Amino acid sequence: MTIERLDPDSLFQMEGFHQVVKANGFAFIAGQGAFDREMNLVGPGDHEAQTVQALANLRAAVEAAGTTVDRIVSTTIHVVGLDGDTTGRVTQGLAKGLDGTPFPSHAMSIIGTPALALEGMLIEIVAVAALPES
Repeated sequence: MTIERLDPDSLFQMEGFHQVVKANGFAFIAGQGAFDREMNLVGPGDHEAQTVQALANLRAAVEAAGTTVDRIVSTTIHVVGLDGDTTGRVTQGLAKGLDGTPFPSHAMSIIGTPALALEGMLIEIVAVAALPES
């Protein structure tokens, strides 16, 4: 089995960490938060804005793997402060987060958590996408 590790130029780089790992016909996307290329947090305190940025990062990672967002088969969305209102803001972010491309229908879990890896993070999206058949 061949394993390929990728770090798209548009996403932040970190020693010992990879944004995408390709193996066995799938792209495994590391948790995408609301950070720009320079690791600046986008949308502090705003679940919707952070969801939109996390999805932009997710798209960049999926496309760097050579596939598309419509081939996402599974996501896990970690949300700080999850409640009914927050779920609504995250859902609004999902609806507008892929530049007009509908978020694909797939297996999805939304999990509430007290905190994420870096201060200020409210959203982290982990995904698996099928690679095109060759």
